[in-house]
Amino acid sequence: MESGSWNTSCAILNTVKREMHPYPIYENKKEDQNGSSGSVCVGFQTYACTQTSVRYVSYRTKCGAFGWKRCRRSRKAYYRSYKTCSRKCPPVDGNWSSWISWNGWSTCTKNCGTGGQARSRTRACTNPGPLNGGKQCPGLTTGIERRQCNTNPCPVDGKWSSWTSWSSWSTCTKNCGTGKQVRTKTRSCSNPKPLYGGNQCPGLTTGVENRQCNTNPCPIDGNWSPWISWSSWSTCTKNCGNGSQGRTRTRSCTNPKPLHGGQQCPGLTTGVENRQCNTNPCPVNGGWSSYGSWSPWTSCTVPCGGGSQSRDKHRICSNPEPKYGGSHCVGSSSETASLPCNISPCPINGGWSSHGNWSPWSSCNVTCGGGKKTRKRERTCSNPVPKYGGNQCVGIRTETAADSCSPVPCP
Repeated sequence: MESGSWNTSCAILNTVKREMHPYPIYENKKEDQNGSSGSVCVGFQTYACTQTSVRYVSYRTKCGAFGWKRCRRSRKAYYRSYKTCSRKCPPVDGNWSSWISWNGWSTCTKNCGTGGQARSRTRACTNPGPLNGGKQCPGLTTGIERRQCNTNPCPVDGKWSSWTSWSSWSTCTKNCGTGKQVRTKTRSCSNPKPLYGGNQCPGLTTGVENRQCNTNPCPIDGNWSPWISWSSWSTCTKNCGNGSQGRTRTRSCTNPKPLHGGQQCPGLTTGVENRQCNTNPCPVNGGWSSYGSWSPWTSCTVPCGGGSQSRDKHRICSNPEPKYGGSHCVGSSSETASLPCNISPCPINGGWSSHGNWSPWSSCNVTCGGGKKTRKRERTCSNPVPKYGGNQCVGIRTETAADSCSPVPCP
């Protein structure tokens, strides 16, 4: 776009063509990257330009054969105009500055096993910067260089392989009485193996499982305990006339007892030793006759609740009678028999239990003028419960307490 006002001077030129003659005039200045000031076109630029135009001018001149006639003629007049024009500055594409120095290398991404590290440098699109719609610099502002680091292999900690299948159970350690059997499984520290100073696998290579077996108790054969001391000699079988007496000692099959089908101890539990005694002739001791008939049963001792009644029979020391200093018959001359009677339970009269907790107070029977409220507690006839025809508890089961309420006078 061109703009400005024209200064026109009248001049007759040899051409009728309209022309524009640019004469750049740089009005905007910009410092270059190095800080020196140079002429850089930014935005719009102005320049001097000219324009040539033509008009027809009328005039009179002599004409005819002898020039005695005046005629109207026209001719072209050329004019050149001057003004200041403006136009957009040409686009300037950006260009990169020089790279700055590399930064230091970054920390390695791994401590071992080949990590990576990087360093960077930058540049700016300022040599020159893009102007007036010019293109940006191609490429990146940041340059990155990478390299490997810590390439030494990392320690590899060992890990266990899978367990093998369980082995068969071992033979039971006992045929009875609860033995033990074992089975095992194994694994290896190979998934992976420890390398480069890595840790060994924790734990054991062999897994062991135990279980009880043959839990049935073993037979235990009985064995004798030591003999206890001899007892005192028994009373002589006769007071005279060649009697005998004995003494004993015992042992028990408890060392140990026979258990779970084990064999009993062989032999006898009692050892016996005999000897003669009272070899002198003896008097005749009295002997009891046979018992007589039973007497009638007595009356029962109680009317209920289980009593007893009895009867007896008698004998006499006449078979034989004691003679020659012989002893009287030993024992009672009578024998008594008893049996239970009136075994039906006696009546049990009922007795009251303790009272329970009081119930909450009832609502007052009136809202004003003085009323009453009550609460209750109960007891049961269970201490004891009446049985076998016994009497029920005497008295009232429910106890009631009253108290005054709503003492405010009624309106």
